Amino acid sequence: MVPDDPPPPPAKATAALGEATALYAHASPLNEDAPYHAFANCPPLQLKKPRLWKGEEGSTTTVRLLWNEDALYVCWELEGSAASPTAPDSIDAGCFEKLGLQQVPLDKQTVLLDERVECFLWQPQGRDRENDRRNQTYFAFEINYAGRALTNRANFDGTMGFDCNGAETCSTWTQELAV
Repeated sequence: MVPDDPPPPPAKATAALGEATALYAHASPLNEDAPYHAFANCPPLQLKKPRLWKGEEGSTTTVRLLWNEDALYVCWELEGSAASPTAPDSIDAGCFEKLGLQQVPLDKQTVLLDERVECFLWQPQGRDRENDRRNQTYFAFEINYAGRALTNRANFDGTMGFDCNGAETCSTWTQELAV
């Protein structure tokens, strides 16, 4: 910490079960020589497969969060192996149209076919029946193993907005560590 930096905002002492706590960062960890080390003091949250998904639990995935006035920084730690990203030229052009996803930018379509991590952000607007969440907006960020990101500004009613300018919305950084 630089002596003239203001102190960070107060943080919660502990997170509830299944809740992630984000620590304050004075600067972007992406400006560090080793961005991963900026997350070292963040409380880890081990993610689990949603109950409704069929099949066995996969490899361990842990998330760590930092934030400041400019951004939320997410670090995923993935264990196990991952398949190589899908080559865009190997996809049938009509595949996404049949799935109703033709609005996904061409250079991002393979993210939906690849193994990926996802971050969903939503600020609830009220908690009564008049403020039904179907009309509320959430943001989704999906990043594949190659660091290609797909951004989506969507509503709970199923409306998708894959045109929310991902280059200005998020940036990615990947590092593979053999253990």
